[in-house]
Amino acid sequence: IYLSIIIKKWFVIRVNIIISYFFLGINDVKNQIIGALIYPLFIKLTLPIANLIDFGNLEMIVIAVFGGILAGIGSGLIYKSGYSTGGTDVIGLLICKYSKISMGNAMMFVDICIVIIGKIVFSWEIVMYAIVVAYLISIATDKILLGISNSKAFYIVADNKKDTIIKEFLNSLPGVGCTVMNALGGYSNDKQTLILAVAPTKSYFIIKEGLKEIDEDIFYLVCDSYEVIHKDDSDD
Repeated sequence: IYLSIIIKKWFVIRVNIIISYFFLGINDVKNQIIGALIYPLFIKLTLPIANLIDFGNLEMIVIAVFGGILAGIGSGLIYKSGYSTGGTDVIGLLICKYSKISMGNAMMFVDICIVIIGKIVFSWEIVMYAIVVAYLISIATDKILLGISNSKAFYIVADNKKDTIIKEFLNSLPGVGCTVMNALGGYSNDKQTLILAVAPTKSYFIIKEGLKEIDEDIFYLVCDSYEVIHKDDSDD
């Protein structure tokens, strides 16, 4: 069984490897190969546990809710470690990278498209349950990847040549504020600029990809910001 799953999985991942190599990079290709090999192995190892679980007459909606949350947590842990299962994850990674939305939302889009196509075979009841599961997976995945806070604090170290570009980029985003401070390298003693930016969690991927486009080797630190207090314009 394990060998057959590996063979079937390999045919799918061959296409994913080609796409990932050109659009995501060699590191993603390596991680997908590892994930594609390990994923079916753990399915085989945990199969006896699944056979022992009997839901009886439990309502389908309860199964959908708990199944979606657990699947989302599992997916989030996989993505957070830098790996993927080698399946439709690749499409999600591409959407996440180029549309700058969260991985959970990207995968929800992919899953719902697949579910809608599945309407050809399944009833509307099954399709509606599947959409609920896809939504819960998306929420749980993003909570694992991004945390539970509503805001993120970015500490960005930039050289004097690009600090203005970074500041203008951050100020162009809705709901993002930044403070610019002079900094000194602890080892190099070089004069640098430290930019503190507070942004909504939903803007995390937009800022992350934007900073990479400005400077591929940029150094920044991201922390959860659980409380943000500022004066209203009327109080200034």
